[in-house]
Amino acid sequence: MSARAPIGVQAMKASSRDDKGNRSMVSEQGPGGVQSRRERKIALQQDVDKLRKKLRHEENVHRVLARAFTRPLGVLPRLPPYLPSHTLKLLAEVAVLEEEVVRLEEQVVNFLQGLYQEAIYGSSSEQNRFPSPK
Repeated sequence: MSARAPIGVQAMKASSRDDKGNRSMVSEQGPGGVQSRRERKIALQQDVDKLRKKLRHEENVHRVLARAFTRPLGVLPRLPPYLPSHTLKLLAEVAVLEEEVVRLEEQVVNFLQGLYQEAIYGSSSEQNRFPSPK
């Protein structure tokens, strides 16, 4: 006497994932109430194909983002159209902000050089006006 229920009585359920990666329990039964190995293999191969496609897309996005953040200054990144629009907007804004930061840093350096030159000029003119006693 077996503890297992007859195969025809058991409901075979396969765990599958939707496009967003959420698991859902779906009853997939073939003739006689049992899903064949071939059908399960095909379903798994389809899942693998979807995941490979998604991985390729994610790798492409990663490459684009890496290139966008390592580009030389003054060169706007070339962004592919398959990126989400909000990502494209953010990357364009980052590029503009980077350019503005570089411009402001150069301005700070110029101001500091001017202050330094004024300090040197001021101290040398004071020495000329008030010669030190000898």
